[in-house]
Formats: sequence, structure tokens, C-alpha cells
Amino acid sequence: MKNWTLALLLVCLIALPAAAQKVDPLTGEVVEQAPPPEPVGPDLSEAYGLVKAQDFKAAEGILAGLQEEWPDDERLLALRGELLVALGKTAEAVPILSKVAEMAPERPRVHFQLGTALASGGDRVGAIAAFGKELEYSKESQVRLLAHLNRSMLLQQERQLPEAAAELRSVLELDPERLEVWGDLTTLYLEAGEIDQAAAAFKDGFEAGHRSSRHGYSVGARLFKAERFAEAVGLFRLVLEAEPTHARAVRSLAASLEKTGEKEGALDQWARYLELAPGAQDADQVAQKLRAAGKL
Repeated sequence: MKNWTLALLLVCLIALPAAAQKVDPLTGEVVEQAPPPEPVGPDLSEAYGLVKAQDFKAAEGILAGLQEEWPDDERLLALRGELLVALGKTAEAVPILSKVAEMAPERPRVHFQLGTALASGGDRVGAIAAFGKELEYSKESQVRLLAHLNRSMLLQQERQLPEAAAELRSVLELDPERLEVWGDLTTLYLEAGEIDQAAAAFKDGFEAGHRSSRHGYSVGARLFKAERFAEAVGLFRLVLEAEPTHARAVRSLAASLEKTGEKEGALDQWARYLELAPGAQDADQVAQKLRAAGKL
């Protein structure tokens, strides 16, 4: 989280106001430098400087002192809350960030930081809600992507698997190149007992470029167990397209083909299995099957 905090604070530094000028309304010429406006809040320049130097501990100490005089200053509270999260002091950060979220719910990343602090403290339900609030307000694609990922992880921990899967779908919409998410999505559907959706997710991911034999084999094995042998054949063929020497997939394909009545195809796969795994525990049994069919 440190990188995100620093990125936000540097934006704040750049946005510091410049000195005002007095301009002649008729000529438009600068006639004199106007005095700087009276401060309407605490002077955070020293804290900003320390943040820029990545001395977060010292910056937070300064802000803690300023907060005694300015307990309701939004900028101060937001900055201190983010620093507390970066320093791992999430229990202290939660009430401060909660206050900022109430004062300025549209403030960039405040709900994200609050969600991070709540999750670190074990409040998964509160964190899920906070990341959801960030999604309501944030326009930053990377922040939205991370919020969806965090919500998915927390929803999985709460065993709300369909909801967690929906968050991963949103991640893929934001970043189709994040191919590993297809594997996570496939696994989630399997854990939820949604075999059809798991198979569809694997196939969609396969087409997109995520050719994971591990995930495909898991889906195929679940289809075989459910006695959906024709579908299992299709899955195991995809697995072998991704990894031709996957011996267990070859064996499972052979068994699936036997179940669908494709005896010659099954024998070819049994022979291939024996080539790939001559020392397998069932090698003698497979050899007998092939001899009986005149294939060995």
C-alpha cells in the first residue's frame, strides 16, 4: 500500500497553491504581487516534505501534533490516515479514515484506504463495504481494479463465492490481459459447485490465452465424476492441447472415450499413456488391456 499512498501525496504536493498576483482590470497587467492569503487550515508543507523523502513515521508524528489544533481538517486527517495505513497502524487509521469518508465521501481513495485498514483488522464485512464505496466514487481504473480484487478475496473468505466470482468478472472487464484471473475464476466456480460455469470460464480463458492444464484437468475430472463423459472428453483434449505430455489427462481421456463408446480412440490414448508413464501403478493393467485388443 505504500506506493499508492505516496502517489496520492505527490499529487497533493503538486497542487499546492501559487502566490497570488494583483492585476489591473483594465490593462490586464500585473501591478504588484498580492500578499498570500491567510491560511484556512494547518500548514502541511513539512509533512509533505517528509513524505516526499519517504520518512512516513516522522510525517505522521507532525500530523498527530497538528490534529490536536485542527481535529476536523479533511486534508490533515486524510493524509494522516493514509500514513497510518502505510505504517501498519491500521487500528489507529480506521477512526480517522472513517471520519474523512463521512466528511468527504467523494475524496479519491479514502474508502480504499479505509477498506485496507478494516481488512487488516479482521473486519471483512466492513472492508467489503468500504471497497464497494470506492467503486461508487472512483474513476481511476487501477484503483477500481484493485478494489474488485480485494472484494473478491474478502468475499471468498466469507464464502460468498458467486459474489466473489462476479468481482473477478469485473476485473477481467477492466483488464482483459490479466489472464491469471481466468484460473482463479475457474477455481471459484468449482468450489461453488458450478461445474457448467467452471467449464465455460476455463474455455473462455483458454481462448483468451490462459492455457492452464491444471485448471482444465480439474474441470475435466469434475465432469467425469458427474458422469458427463462427452464433455469431459472435450476438456481433456483442451488440456492436452496445452500440455501434450500430461499423462493423467491422457489416461482420463482414454477412460472418458471408453465411457462414450469410442473404443479405438480409447485404445490409442491408453497406448499413449503407457508411453508417457511406463512406471505407473496401473501400467500392467493397461498393458493387459492393450494386449487383449491386439494393440501391444
